Amino acid sequence: MRRRRDIDPIEAGRAYEALGAKHLLAKHWAPSSSPTRRSAIGEPPVKLRAYWTERALDPAQLWILDPGEPRVLGPGEPRVLGPGEPRVLGR
Repeated sequence: MRRRRDIDPIEAGRAYEALGAKHLLAKHWAPSSSPTRRSAIGEPPVKLRAYWTERALDPAQLWILDPGEPRVLGPGEPRVLGPGEPRVLGR
């Protein structure tokens, strides 16, 4: 039997809270390939933002990346890279 490896937006929000994480990075939100977990394109980020708002969580701690959008993770404040900027961590 094939095991489920992904989690839905609400499960992701709950995991964020349970773990006491600093940020939640949602980067893979394509429609599910599972027939029992299908969602419309764009629906997962909407659900996650709604969960975040309901729980009055800090919006700066929720990172929902668009497909192909880079984000630097490293020392200091994370930031989005500009066009042509080298992909070096910690810069």
